Amino acid sequence: FEHGGPDIEKSTVAFRLSPDGARVAVTAPGLGLRLWDVATGKVVALWNEHEYAQVLDFDKKSERLAVASTPHTIHIMQPGLREPVQVLTRNP
Repeated sequence: FEHGGPDIEKSTVAFRLSPDGARVAVTAPGLGLRLWDVATGKVVALWNEHEYAQVLDFDKKSERLAVASTPHTIHIMQPGLREPVQVLTRNP
């Protein structure tokens, strides 16, 4: 995989394999949130603002990714779109 540096295993914050096994999402400081195609090893999406996401989860169809970067906020991301398709927040 093209991860951009040799120390990703030391700095990875979170990772998740999609239910269909076709993609893997990884967050790491300085590398952002990257979504890779498992078959090709190529990055198919990159969101720099989610480099410290601690929780990642795909929907059942592997089309969207839920990203929890801050307490009480979840961003629903979709490959091909720069901005979240939805932002869920909760008051503490």
